[in-house]
Amino acid sequence: MKFTAEALYSLLIYSQSFNIGWEEIKSQLSRGVRVYLFTPYGHETQNIPRLFLEAAEANLFEWYVVPEHHPLPQKDVFFYDGVVHDRSVFEYLADHSRPVTGRFCFNKEQYIITHASPERHQMIIAGAGTGKTSTMVNRVLFLKHQQSDLMLSQVAMITFTNEAAVEMRQRLIDRLHKYYKITGQRRYLEWMQEVRFLKVSTIHAFAKTFLEVEGRTLGFSSNIQIGSFIYDKRRIIEEGIDSFAKANPELFKAIERIPQYLVVEMVLFVNSVLDNRSVLINDLEKQIDFGDDEPNLSPLLLFLLKHLNERLSLFKRERNAWEISDLIRELDRVTERGRERKIALAWRYLFVDEFQDTDDVQVRFLLWLVRRSYCRLFVVGDEKQSIYRFRGADYTAFRQLSEGLNKLVDNLDRYHLALNYRSIPVLLLEMNEFFRNWSLKVRHFKYDREEQLRPALIKANEDSLYTDDRAEKKIRAYGSREMHLKEVLDQIGEEETAFIVRTNDDVDKVIRLCRKLGYPCEGEVRGDFYRSPPVRELYIVLQALLHPEVTKNWFALDQTSYGSRTLSYREVISGFNPDRLFLKELWRKTGGESTWEKYLSLITKKPILHVLEQIVADIRPEVNFFTRLQSKIAGSPEVSPRLERDSEIKTLEYSMNLEHLFFLLRRHFGDSSVSLIELAHFLRIKMDTDTSEIPLLAPEEQRKHRLRCLTVHKAKGAQFEHVIIPITRHPFLRSGRPQVILARHNDRWQVGYRLHLHTFSYRNLIFDQLSGHENPEIVAEETRLLYVAMTRAKKGLYVQVDDDIARNNRLNSWRDLLRLGGMV
Repeated sequence: MKFTAEALYSLLIYSQSFNIGWEEIKSQLSRGVRVYLFTPYGHETQNIPRLFLEAAEANLFEWYVVPEHHPLPQKDVFFYDGVVHDRSVFEYLADHSRPVTGRFCFNKEQYIITHASPERHQMIIAGAGTGKTSTMVNRVLFLKHQQSDLMLSQVAMITFTNEAAVEMRQRLIDRLHKYYKITGQRRYLEWMQEVRFLKVSTIHAFAKTFLEVEGRTLGFSSNIQIGSFIYDKRRIIEEGIDSFAKANPELFKAIERIPQYLVVEMVLFVNSVLDNRSVLINDLEKQIDFGDDEPNLSPLLLFLLKHLNERLSLFKRERNAWEISDLIRELDRVTERGRERKIALAWRYLFVDEFQDTDDVQVRFLLWLVRRSYCRLFVVGDEKQSIYRFRGADYTAFRQLSEGLNKLVDNLDRYHLALNYRSIPVLLLEMNEFFRNWSLKVRHFKYDREEQLRPALIKANEDSLYTDDRAEKKIRAYGSREMHLKEVLDQIGEEETAFIVRTNDDVDKVIRLCRKLGYPCEGEVRGDFYRSPPVRELYIVLQALLHPEVTKNWFALDQTSYGSRTLSYREVISGFNPDRLFLKELWRKTGGESTWEKYLSLITKKPILHVLEQIVADIRPEVNFFTRLQSKIAGSPEVSPRLERDSEIKTLEYSMNLEHLFFLLRRHFGDSSVSLIELAHFLRIKMDTDTSEIPLLAPEEQRKHRLRCLTVHKAKGAQFEHVIIPITRHPFLRSGRPQVILARHNDRWQVGYRLHLHTFSYRNLIFDQLSGHENPEIVAEETRLLYVAMTRAKKGLYVQVDDDIARNNRLNSWRDLLRLGGMV
């Protein structure tokens, strides 16, 4: 085997020789060259030299066997760095090979995308589970190997979530570490250091950085502070209501009997819809049309929105602060102010993930960047997975960008990724039948032939080919009774399983049902650390210490893990006496009062945090927490080994989060002498408002026995061995649901609304005009949500359906879509 050139990133080899030139290939791997080897024969994996198996694990070596055929030449073929000089040979190798190393077939599309010229703009439609993150990492490494002067600080990546940003950076670091392990080359260590300077962020963080750096010449501040201003908004709206009442007493009569807080919530709701669509509110009357409604709510709504935005803008300018939504709106101003100006971007390549969940403002910004800089785009998305329309995302963004780039550049490539690495072939086959049927009936849900998912999985393990038993259905229906669900869970056993539902209320409902059936289930509710048991219970302790004269505080404490629960609710009710302090007498009889007297004395002598730590050390609330969990399980009709095991893990998590709470308190207050009232006030505010701090969980290997339950939006990007969809009856279209519809018309935003305040309903004429167009859009998004939910499954999908599913001919719920797909 003799190479005729030197590869920088990859080498694709077709060799007919029985004696593979292992040493020649080894020399390529030692330089960090990725090798794709095709031969007309294979080896058992145990006979492949260990180095090559390790290289295969590191994504540096792939070996495929391909049957000999007429298009294949009688000599060795080499394609260097993706330059394919014989298309027929490449196509045959790609379409007829099966893996020797690994379990998946050769991905022709991914190979072409990765090796495209560095000068090309690329747009990729990537179906569910098609390896888009791997493709992006491969592309970065190709660009880095091909261009010696490229620094990773010149590459930017926009992801949809912070979690995706962390994963993207980690995936790149892991790949470079594997490169170094195989090659021993120092440059890969240096590249790992460079990853620190790779800009990987959400669009909002990217916008902030861009506006601080590039926006200075356009009049923006170089130090932008971000806040939510929720309390300021409420205060401003309340002031506006007073002003409106004084200026328009007759119009105010329409809402004078409505509680003020409901009016405030209404204005915040409408304003949030405008924010989500990045509507620039400079001249409200000229930009927005609210139309007419019979109770004449429009003048009030217009007045309060104008008042809110004017006062809030002034308030933010004085503090040099913005909201998150301002960042995207200001990008639009940049494209207007800097229309003719060339900019020297720090980034040569900009990667954008999940592009289907962006909006038209971001489309215009990217087109402006391409027009005004030399930045090359790599955009990945899938219209079928656009599920954030309620946040202002526009599923047509992909098409808008494509049409815009066509007018600007002549070096744009479009590709489809359809090889699915996630699901077993028979499950994909069944799902495709559903998706094809939906595309025929649901407007705005497209599932063309080139987008249909194809299985990448060829081998069940390293040594045997995958064989699908098509007689055994992988998408299965189960009935609505609890016993039907228990049968499904018993059948799945200990394998990884997730429930995927539509709402957070559904999450709570499913968790309760699973526990009733004897299965521990973990919800994916983010940012509820300050509402977790260890925090709430310590707050109750603080209240008892702060107001010892209020006996109900001691009763509340007695019910927590810091108390003995000697007082039952029945005792309190039966002992009620309005003429004496009966609760205090009951508390004294338990001995609780004397137990806590020493702590009441200590808080006058020692710092409060020291006293709280001593209380925890003395009482050991985690022990009481565990004992009560065990008692609850023992009182169940049927003892569940899973729940017994889970009580130990829950106790560990209780201790972890209590310790974490003390860490956060010390970090916030430092060594200062914090008062009891300050500490209680701090926790109360955090419990009411903080949605960012995430509870600590036990290590994943200790939680494998738990089922998981997530909303579709939180399940996006995840995958599970088995997926259960337990609730399918939620109607898509509900007549009473509050709703605001926006539509662009003659350079103005038309706003249709249907709002409910107390016992009053308000609905303008524009809403009636727009709802005919809006309803099919809602059905399409719900279809996309079900598509995302189903494509999280790797091996099995279980769907709860009712017996009457076949009698419904409307498309107004997931069960109707399942019927349309063929499930009866």
